[in-house]
Amino acid sequence: MKRYLQGIICTLLLWSGSSSAAFAHNVPPNNPHYGAYTELVARGAVAPNRLPYEAVTRGEVAMMLVRAKQLGEVTTPQQAMDIAIAHQFFTGYADGSYGTHDAITRAQMATVIVRAYGLQARSTMPAHDVAMDSTHYDAIRILYAYAITTGTSATTFSPNAPVQRVEVASFIYRTEQALSALSSSPHVTARATVIQQAWFDWRPQYRGAPFATLPNTTPSYRLGSLQQPLLTDARNLTNFLRFIASVPSNVRVSNTYNMYAQATAVVNAANQSITHTPAKPYNMSPSLFEQGRSGSATSNLARKIPNVLVAMAYGFMNDGDAQNMSHVGHRLWMLSPFVDEVGFGQALDTNGDMYVAMRVTDEQKQKQQRQYREEAVTWPGKVAMPTQFFTATFPWSVSLNPHLYSKQNVEHIRVILTNETTKEAWFFSQQQQNLSVSRHDYGGLSFSIIFRPNVKQYTAGHTYRVTITGLQMHTGQYTTYQYATTFFDLAGYSFPQ
Repeated sequence: MKRYLQGIICTLLLWSGSSSAAFAHNVPPNNPHYGAYTELVARGAVAPNRLPYEAVTRGEVAMMLVRAKQLGEVTTPQQAMDIAIAHQFFTGYADGSYGTHDAITRAQMATVIVRAYGLQARSTMPAHDVAMDSTHYDAIRILYAYAITTGTSATTFSPNAPVQRVEVASFIYRTEQALSALSSSPHVTARATVIQQAWFDWRPQYRGAPFATLPNTTPSYRLGSLQQPLLTDARNLTNFLRFIASVPSNVRVSNTYNMYAQATAVVNAANQSITHTPAKPYNMSPSLFEQGRSGSATSNLARKIPNVLVAMAYGFMNDGDAQNMSHVGHRLWMLSPFVDEVGFGQALDTNGDMYVAMRVTDEQKQKQQRQYREEAVTWPGKVAMPTQFFTATFPWSVSLNPHLYSKQNVEHIRVILTNETTKEAWFFSQQQQNLSVSRHDYGGLSFSIIFRPNVKQYTAGHTYRVTITGLQMHTGQYTTYQYATTFFDLAGYSFPQ
């Protein structure tokens, strides 16, 4: 099967002249915020000389987060806000301002916490006072999923209420506690459980004929169309794979993109070749060819593969062949945080070979400046990974946020991959020619580190840790990035071939 390329040291701040005893009478030990508040004051994240029950501003929240996360030395809310904006904890108002001195609500605080710590989860909404169309709805659900909040009552969150200093301390402390067990078994089990539930929700279910109307790849040509249940499965599978990687999993199918993808499949099948710059097939109408030409330039392409679902999960997400492994461009388009609409098409050539197209980008969107919150987009995904979607032929990829990490000096990058269950380890570097550093831009993922160990299979229950050294921040400091994932088997796995 051939597939073609488509086309992220601080100082602990201590407060002098104060101790936890100085404010203990203001926050008694039986107060639910006592432990969090005393901990963050002791660490210098919260000023002990401020009123604990006072409503705080957005700038004050920025100071507490910057200090808690040790992102730099700050003495004013504006300094902290500048750092918080750089890390996209705050995205600002419609008029471009950030409201440093504005009061912050509980709903806004939820969104800031989710952004600051990169939280993602699926959960129901127990609070009846949070509107589904609220911009903070998903963030509040995520806090419930991590038990960072239990609300102001069993059925309320009070989204518009101001946030007290002690409450901010609890939000931060509980988030840290929830993430401190990142590599622990309970956390892995929890992540595997939500992935398993997502599989039950999004697994492909259609087993019928693929075409609603048959395409024709010989004169006279006909566009054809895919069955709606197959398009639904393709959308759901896209979102499931993105959910594993902890990137936004709300991608929609566009009828316009479906048309371009279907035309792309017909044009390439007519030519019996896949390319992003196809020639015009004999006697094809200019309008159909133009749709296929435009779609070819903006799609992931595959041929001699059963259907679009197999192409996505085991073709585009693999990219382990010699032509694609150095950049895994198809995979990165699949996982791009900026892709929000996709389209699908497939067609058979006269030999019975299937041609597949997945339109994943828009030419205008490529020209816009891209920023995203994730420190890194990884495959396999962090914390827990289904064995069914990562086999020994798949390379590992870590796409770092170029707004956090410099792409200029990459010669010192090294990777250690450790199987923490068996204690086996693999070492990768460009000097050893077993490590690729790609700086091509695929969907805004423009700094990717790619490697593949010599393993026979990934076994359920085995935990792997990736350690990347020699990374340089934009400040010039060298740093290390780590993540771990534990493989597990999906229950009820089946896949249409």
